[in-house]
Amino acid sequence: MASTWEWKPYTKTIHRSGYAAIDPTNPANSAAGKVVLVTGGGAGIGKSIAEAFVKAGAKAVVLLGRREDVLKKAQKQLSAGGVSTRVFTFSADVVDEPALKSAFESAAKEVGPIDIVVANAAYLARPDAAATADLADWWKGYGESSPAPRDWNSADKIGQKSTSEAPF
Repeated sequence: MASTWEWKPYTKTIHRSGYAAIDPTNPANSAAGKVVLVTGGGAGIGKSIAEAFVKAGAKAVVLLGRREDVLKKAQKQLSAGGVSTRVFTFSADVVDEPALKSAFESAAKEVGPIDIVVANAAYLARPDAAATADLADWWKGYGESSPAPRDWNSADKIGQKSTSEAPF
């Protein structure tokens, strides 16, 4: 079924590439010395977020996701070019609490305390407009994607104590 939905911008300016205020190489945006974990970091937006932290000079970037092959491919791409950031991968589904806790504990043992967590993982069967999306699939996506960041709010649940005082 073809979609009749037309996207209309909400702002006058649409940025298709980075600009100085958000450029990860801008010293004001430095992630030097930080350990960053990105859920859903193997592809799409998550991989782009991880790439920005690599460019910002993070000490380490941890990619967490369900698909080991996708994670390894992203790791290879992000580690290319002689960057100093170490890139690690751990396979886990964010809705599987024991697997998630194990992945966080393994990451902490490997790279030290995690300073920044980007809760990017989500389930989306197909990118359809809400009006044409399968309702059961939509609810599955909502149910799997929404609770995870809330559940991570407590550092003891993931076996971490951040070096940062910033709230998650």
